[in-house]
Amino acid sequence: MKQMRSYRFALLFLGLLSACSFLTDEAKVRFVYQPGMNSYITANMFIISASDGRTTWEVDGSDFATADGWEAPHTPYYNTRRSSTLTIDFALNGPQGELISEGIVSLPLRSDWAWSIDFHPAAVNPYEFCFGCSGYRAFSLAEAYRDTVTDSLYVIWGGNSIKNPVIY
Repeated sequence: MKQMRSYRFALLFLGLLSACSFLTDEAKVRFVYQPGMNSYITANMFIISASDGRTTWEVDGSDFATADGWEAPHTPYYNTRRSSTLTIDFALNGPQGELISEGIVSLPLRSDWAWSIDFHPAAVNPYEFCFGCSGYRAFSLAEAYRDTVTDSLYVIWGGNSIKNPVIY
């Protein structure tokens, strides 16, 4: 009987330990602007609305900064739910308020995961040269903001484990 209580206690302890580990797992997202060769577009032109189904973040150009040894302007990480869907709705507006590009991207959220959503204006798809990226969508740019007919705004996403990140 005493041995049975010890097993129950051990199982209860392991269960609580697992539950605490699950509760402390994070999930997060940040946004990065990769200027590339297009000099017409800056991070200040972006308006991003991101939602995980519970919280909505409104991000604009003032939220982008260069820090942490990164040359590319980026936002801080925002904590998200550990499951559900992250929906990113963005607009890129010119200095006179004209719409340059817009779009929506949806990604699955999961525990112990950090997404990076990169915005690249480019003539050639930068996804082909990206290590650790897992998907992309191309959105057209207004003609006045293109250097070539192939210029697009590429939204590229990639992620990594928070606890055990892969080093690329």
